[in-house]
Amino acid sequence: MKDTYPIYTYDENELIAKNTTKKNLYIAILFSAIGLYLLAGPYEKTRVLFSWNIVFSIILVVWLASGFVFFLYRYLDKRIKLVINKKGIWTKKNGLATWEQVWYFFIKIGGDKTKIENLVLKLKESETKIFINLNEYDKGKEEILTSFRHYAAQYPINDLGFDENSEKAFS
Repeated sequence: MKDTYPIYTYDENELIAKNTTKKNLYIAILFSAIGLYLLAGPYEKTRVLFSWNIVFSIILVVWLASGFVFFLYRYLDKRIKLVINKKGIWTKKNGLATWEQVWYFFIKIGGDKTKIENLVLKLKESETKIFINLNEYDKGKEEILTSFRHYAAQYPINDLGFDENSEKAFS
């Protein structure tokens, strides 16, 4: 099931999605702003923090620099992460799942303050579930779901809707 490269069909309904919006850039800027403020802030109290304990200072600087590099990399990463076409649904993490392998799917909504929506696919003949975060692609949630439902309608795939407890009927 794990394919390293997406399989394209070049049909008009094929959906190709890349990495997320500017959220990662904003987080990277936040990490750098906190680091710069602590290192060169206008107040002596922020600079005393670094002379207080050298081990703590090194850990803090490494953590802030790592956060900056990680989120900047995620922002600049323009590789394809999701392909939906007539062959199936391909994700960078899980590879290709053909339409014949998919048993059912539903939308799982989670998160307290931020609304995280996952498209959850349950594959036949295995206990594998594929979670696709609909918030982390350059395509909108509705565009991804429309493309998914377009291809899924041609196969006997059960749409359980938005009720996350409805999967218990198929367990």
